[in-house]
Amino acid sequence: MSLAGRKPKPNELKRLEGNPGRRPINDAAPVFKEIGERPPTDFAAVMDKQALAEWDRMIPNLRGLGIITTVDASLLVNYCITASVAMQASLEIQKHGLIYQTESRAGELSYRKNPAVDVFNQSASTCKALMAEMGLTPSARSKLVVSKPEDDDPMDNLLRMERVK
Repeated sequence: MSLAGRKPKPNELKRLEGNPGRRPINDAAPVFKEIGERPPTDFAAVMDKQALAEWDRMIPNLRGLGIITTVDASLLVNYCITASVAMQASLEIQKHGLIYQTESRAGELSYRKNPAVDVFNQSASTCKALMAEMGLTPSARSKLVVSKPEDDDPMDNLLRMERVK
């Protein structure tokens, strides 16, 4: 049974967005390890070359933001596999076209939609939903506020050390 209303936004996304609703952030929420550079071996076994390439493309952008953790690995793997399926369907559409011609038993010619079109549409829709869940769509990114690292100025470091004493 699902709860009514919107799904709660992850705490890290709230922090990155600057907590626009000014509601208290649950500091007692569990904190998990940051996700690794490579997918867990049990997930990597079911990923094809394209899915692994998508993982390699996405992971440098996700690490460090704290949005994707080890418990979210299956979400990212699902996204990568679904993106791979969409790419494969797109290649099939390019190779065979959007429609194909068939002949009925009576000898009449008709046109049918390539089944890869439906596979592509479903995969693209799933990819979009998974990306939105991880805060990776353009609209989700526009709400994020990521602090820029300060330049490490030796003089500033020296002055800070003076103040601490």
